[in-house]
Amino acid sequence: MLDENSITEFKANLRGGVIEPHDKSYDEARKVYNGMIHKKPRLIARCADVADVIRSVNFAREQSLLLAIRSGGHNAGGLGICDDGLVIDLAPMKYTRVDPTARTVTAGGGCRARHSKRNYFYDRRWRFNARRRRWSSHPQVRSNHR
Repeated sequence: MLDENSITEFKANLRGGVIEPHDKSYDEARKVYNGMIHKKPRLIARCADVADVIRSVNFAREQSLLLAIRSGGHNAGGLGICDDGLVIDLAPMKYTRVDPTARTVTAGGGCRARHSKRNYFYDRRWRFNARRRRWSSHPQVRSNHR
């Protein structure tokens, strides 16, 4: 059973914030893209990094809470929110890192397409190939060109 002591300990160990039903930002934080979905989670964990996600998953397991994970909140079926459970909100984790040497892009769980595009403008040697669903180097740019 979920008690106030476990919630207080969970809040203390999380770098991001935890939103409860009595908080002012609760109604805004629980909104999803589909306005017909009106679920009310017990807690919303706004994770700042991967360690917060791990702590949140472990907390939900230990407390036997229903768990939902929301990235951008655009799931039409409302799968990113649950009633009386814990919602892990990945929206604060908006980062993209381009590694030209390894030819990889790492994106945070809250990253949307516009964040990836923004990184493209910083490093124009990279582009997203939608057909292959991966990032690749731009064909017009030579490897010695900076």
